[in-house]
Amino acid sequence: MTVLGIESSGKTASVAVYKDGVFLSSETVFTELTHSQTLVPMCEKAVLSAGLSFDDVNKIAVSAGPGSYTGLRIGIAAAKGMSLKNNLPVCGVSTLEAMAYNLLPFEGCILCVMKARNDIAYFAAYHSDGKRIKAAFEDSVINISVIKEFSTALKEKAVIVGDWAEYIKEKLFSDDDSIFPAPVDKRLQDAKGVLLAALAKDEFVSADKLNARYLQITKAEKDRSSI
Repeated sequence: MTVLGIESSGKTASVAVYKDGVFLSSETVFTELTHSQTLVPMCEKAVLSAGLSFDDVNKIAVSAGPGSYTGLRIGIAAAKGMSLKNNLPVCGVSTLEAMAYNLLPFEGCILCVMKARNDIAYFAAYHSDGKRIKAAFEDSVINISVIKEFSTALKEKAVIVGDWAEYIKEKLFSDDDSIFPAPVDKRLQDAKGVLLAALAKDEFVSADKLNARYLQITKAEKDRSSI
């Protein structure tokens, strides 16, 4: 079973190829180019680097949100396009859950935090025993004060993952050594986490059922509601 993973919910673009328990290839870039310019060529490169062709891909996993509206649309469109070409099942996974899977070997609580605006964050939390993760706080858009409230009840160490990891550490937990940011190479969105989350979820569907989960309404929706 060969699965292609796609992550485009933030400033990084990431793709990976997974087959029979092994990551055959992966690439993550942080570039000034838009995902629309980089993502499909990265997918092609990742598949070729794995010594495969697109005809060898059996399933596709993609980050479905929350995150950048534009980035998510590009990633999902790419996944749908490749899926429809070869009639492949797809799985859209939570961006926050996928980030937690980046830290799967960690034993404790994984706090997944992405900046939404000002002191508003996309947030979820997971308990990890080093082999599995279990949701402790579902995907939400919250004021960061809620993260502090949630964490006061923790009786275990916690790691913060996401583009706001350093900010949350300094703002909320500067005096708490039991809560700390993830290593830099594990902190941002990554297609390997998307793949692991999708395989654990195992809810692959047809491309027409794949949709983004923004958690916030889009600017276009805001504009329509103000008319």
